[in-house]
Amino acid sequence: GRRQVKAAMSDDKTGEPEDTEEPEVRPGVRVFRGTDLIIPAGAIVISIGDDGLPAMQPVTPVARYQAWPDWLEIAYAHAIVANSARKRLVEAIVAADDQGENEALASEFHNTLVTVTASAFALDAFYSSIKDFVPIGAAERAARIANHLPRSAWVFDALRRATKLTNREARVLREGIRTTYKMRNLAVHPAYEVSDFIVHPGLHQAVPAIYVHFRAENALGAVAIAAEAIMRVADLP
Repeated sequence: GRRQVKAAMSDDKTGEPEDTEEPEVRPGVRVFRGTDLIIPAGAIVISIGDDGLPAMQPVTPVARYQAWPDWLEIAYAHAIVANSARKRLVEAIVAADDQGENEALASEFHNTLVTVTASAFALDAFYSSIKDFVPIGAAERAARIANHLPRSAWVFDALRRATKLTNREARVLREGIRTTYKMRNLAVHPAYEVSDFIVHPGLHQAVPAIYVHFRAENALGAVAIAAEAIMRVADLP
């Protein structure tokens, strides 16, 4: 049956808490994209009752979530918005709409920030899902930690060993992943320091350097690298 719970607040003037009903928990579990439904070992137990008929106890499943599909979708969605903002920026320049230029540039900047970080998160999450299939030895792991090997190198190495890459493809992928993580670090750990003004390729005017780093071209580049890296492993394991 339904349990009675005390509400934190009351609508009447007395200030007294009122009784409300807590909804019953709905049966079953809901599994979303990227989530594995797992039946633990030993969870299925069938016994024979006194009446000679088989009986099975309720099974409680567990879940395992892969985050990379969601982060990749977020990265792609914001890259599209960043690219649209660039188009609005160009239109605002033609229309001599100074406020429109500012709004479009801010949108391009904000959405590129999200795209770049989400792309790095997608790569990191994908690495987490494949690293156990391409393990490294304890000595190699200790050496990487001792040498402060950057996270991008760990991710690239796992991807390289999980798929087939030519030397040229490996160089391109390594540089793309390295750049994505460098940009991600710039977004997540921005330095509060003096920097030069740089001409923005869409605005054709000098702006703080951070606005040039996080522009539409780099949004599209980051999500392309993340998608390419993941697709390579999925298509050519």
